[in-house]
Amino acid sequence: KHLSTKKACTMTKTNHDKHNPLWREQRQFLDGLPEQVRDNLFSSDIEADVRAEIWDKQAMLGETLINEYAWATPDDRAVNIIKQFSPIIEIGCGRNAYWANLLQEAGVDVIAYDVSPANGGQVGEGETQMQTQRPKKKYKKGVRSRVQVRQGGPEVLRGKNIRKSG
Repeated sequence: KHLSTKKACTMTKTNHDKHNPLWREQRQFLDGLPEQVRDNLFSSDIEADVRAEIWDKQAMLGETLINEYAWATPDDRAVNIIKQFSPIIEIGCGRNAYWANLLQEAGVDVIAYDVSPANGGQVGEGETQMQTQRPKKKYKKGVRSRVQVRQGGPEVLRGKNIRKSG
């Protein structure tokens, strides 16, 4: 039996997702693939060279999205689960605190930390090989955070008053 990516590629549009440009960009990429390919990307039904080409395109887009938004894509399900554990301390939020912003919009009490508030979460400095090979597309320089990104890593959890640190 082959591994189907249908469940992994299934993302539903909800009210929350309209405020989630990372999700929209990924959904646009997935919707641009033929259904047979999208649903069976890792099966023997798809030629290895086709899979490799799609993987390269995804990697190029992914690197850009990581630098602009986040390494992982939040959706309503994730936000609703995390909301049950509020208040939340996010360690390694990246320079734009993408998840923390979405969580805060959903009513979650969240404090965001990164060891490098100015550059956290980036793939690398300067243009990478993938970025120079990619057709140029106008992207914002990331999402502007409405959540304060405090400086710190896991060590802040040892503090007695986390809200005042950073």
